[in-house]
Amino acid sequence: MDQIAYVINRLLPYNWNMKNNYCRIAHISDIHVGLENELPYGVDVRYHFLRILQSVKASAIDLIILTGDVTFRSKAKIPYHWVKEQLDLNQLPYFIIPGNHDDAAEMAEIFNLTDLLKQNKLYYQKYFKDQSLIFLDSSTAIIDQFQLDWLEQIDKTEQKSHLLFVHHPPILCNCYYMDKKYPLKNHQEVFQRISQLKNVDHIFSGHYHTEKILSIKNKNIYLTPSTFYQIDSQSKSFKIEHHYPGWRYISWNGQRLETQAKYVY
Repeated sequence: MDQIAYVINRLLPYNWNMKNNYCRIAHISDIHVGLENELPYGVDVRYHFLRILQSVKASAIDLIILTGDVTFRSKAKIPYHWVKEQLDLNQLPYFIIPGNHDDAAEMAEIFNLTDLLKQNKLYYQKYFKDQSLIFLDSSTAIIDQFQLDWLEQIDKTEQKSHLLFVHHPPILCNCYYMDKKYPLKNHQEVFQRISQLKNVDHIFSGHYHTEKILSIKNKNIYLTPSTFYQIDSQSKSFKIEHHYPGWRYISWNGQRLETQAKYVY
């Protein structure tokens, strides 16, 4: 647990004059909120999420990014409303995208993001503290050609580094059960396209309910733990490793990245 990574972007020399311009992000994923008093696998997921928000608030965070699997069951609007209420009460800005347990159109409606929907997919680019953040929609377990073409166009036209967030990791991650049962279906094609991008070196994902950092073809992929439970990455069948809720701290100034998985015990 608690791997710490310090990465200097390979594209740009580090400028110490930018040391005060860090964007401090709380990456949260796979909260799987159910209906009131619903305890999936015996876990009080709403309480877990509230504890994570308390941990985030105590960590001098500028921005929350929630990368999907907001609901425990698909097409359940009540959890979306509850999660939005808690995020709004937390008073930190946030961005959100869907996972495979989510409905992109319902999420966009409830979180007031319908203007960002394209062909019923919720993907977009945002700037925060002058940093470019790109969000893809893998809620169907596929990242389609429209999104990949759009991503490539941004990479060609904007000569600055971007952080990329998506629910599914774009590679297999040496996590036996999830790699076999629930990978991104077109991961080979997606990563082949991503590997050609000049200005995207850091990709943040959830979905696998574990923490891990992988590097391949000069791309760094960071898996963020779930706030629900963590899956044993070495087990050949589904096995919960532990129930400690987690999130990922990210500090980024466009050139230097620091990140650490954090847990609430």
